[in-house]
Amino acid sequence: MRQVDRSSVGNPPCLDRDLSAEIEKIREGAKPRTDIYRHEEVMIRLQVLYLEKCFLCEKFVGKKGIVEHFLPWHKEFPERAYEWENLNLSCNECNDRKRQKPYRIPADPHKPAMKTVLINPSKPSFGYTVEELIRFNKHREAVAGGKKSVSSEVVNTIKFLNDTKPLRYRNRRWDELTEIVFQSDCKTIWWEFRDMRAINPNDWDDAEFSGKISALERGDAVYQMFLTERSPFYACMKYVVFEILRLSVADFKQMSDTYRKYKGLATD
Repeated sequence: MRQVDRSSVGNPPCLDRDLSAEIEKIREGAKPRTDIYRHEEVMIRLQVLYLEKCFLCEKFVGKKGIVEHFLPWHKEFPERAYEWENLNLSCNECNDRKRQKPYRIPADPHKPAMKTVLINPSKPSFGYTVEELIRFNKHREAVAGGKKSVSSEVVNTIKFLNDTKPLRYRNRRWDELTEIVFQSDCKTIWWEFRDMRAINPNDWDDAEFSGKISALERGDAVYQMFLTERSPFYACMKYVVFEILRLSVADFKQMSDTYRKYKGLATD
């Protein structure tokens, strides 16, 4: 889970208009119109906002993500169906689990939900950021970030993110990352780079050049594949990389930028 700023994409025009007639139809028993809340204008903005990842687990969903309602719509709360602030991009699995107890109060799907007891990434509770409320440990498990650690939203979000499937996805992603790391056996050189104020390949002599440029290339691969904000499970990977390798995202970005500048490739 990562924090998002909805103002960065603006309101979808299809929702930013008078929908009172459609809201009244829901109040009378009709279902919300998917051509409104799943309109292309909504989908595009949600894909940009969440970088084509599930808003809860950060699994890549691309164009196949579900438009989900953070607070479920109901005929007693019909306006929720079309509220931009209430819409998120989700994977199927998170969308299904979010409807269950204890994340929905009341748990009975036939009654109107009064609360979703999870952190809302665009409006985290208590005025804190998502990162202040939720972090990850070296085992890829979600843990309290230190703020409001016993609140129901934080406790339930940790439980939600540590469910079997999302934890398995994060572990699989970490296995992919470590395969690159340990096959390359570059940690010692990476630690050298970490402790340098600047990395300059032009200063390397012939004896060390091949090994160091290879280490830079591997560092670039790790950064581009796993440690950009767009990468699946980024919120978790950035913590695990530091906890296990003692290297930060900034360390890998420096290696990536240096390698790409040296090779004449595009950087972020």
